[in-house]
Amino acid sequence: MSKDNNNSKWKTIIVSSLMTLLIAIVSSYLTYYWGLSAQIRLNDYQSRQKVYSKLIGQNVIISQLYVSRFESFINSDFHEYRWKLEGSPKDSINQEEALRWMKKSEDQAIGLAREKQSLFETVGLINALFPYTKKLEELSDKIYHHPIPHIKWSLEELSVYKETAVKQTQDFVKVNISNPIDELASYIKTQLHDDF
Repeated sequence: MSKDNNNSKWKTIIVSSLMTLLIAIVSSYLTYYWGLSAQIRLNDYQSRQKVYSKLIGQNVIISQLYVSRFESFINSDFHEYRWKLEGSPKDSINQEEALRWMKKSEDQAIGLAREKQSLFETVGLINALFPYTKKLEELSDKIYHHPIPHIKWSLEELSVYKETAVKQTQDFVKVNISNPIDELASYIKTQLHDDF
């Protein structure tokens, strides 16, 4: 009996050791898994917050660049037309102003292209970080495929051309550039805390 009792003790010791080892391994794995899961969720949340903030900042910059670029373009046209009304003299302040404003418009076009690239990258990140919905796709497409301002002016209305064209450009940028970015920002703001 002592031998059977001894074997039984060894079996109990081995089984309890194996169970302790198994419990330690499983609990270590679960702790690691839950910790990793929590870290991934936190990183996703921080990435969403960061891209949201970036989108808000880009809206201000890109809207201002559009208005400034087309305002420069408008001023260039304005002074060029006045120069032509003067008979296109060689020494004309209007010709100089037209060239200066055109150069400024061209320089702003480069800055605008860089900002648009950055904005499109941000929208791409938004589409990667947030769950796909038809609304997200629709709002993103509004930004990817926005129209470009076209300046409308009449030669007969030269005196009011500049103010009218600048106001039209500002309104156009607000409706077609700034508002779609605001709409996307508002939409993703409601989704920032989802899945967390």
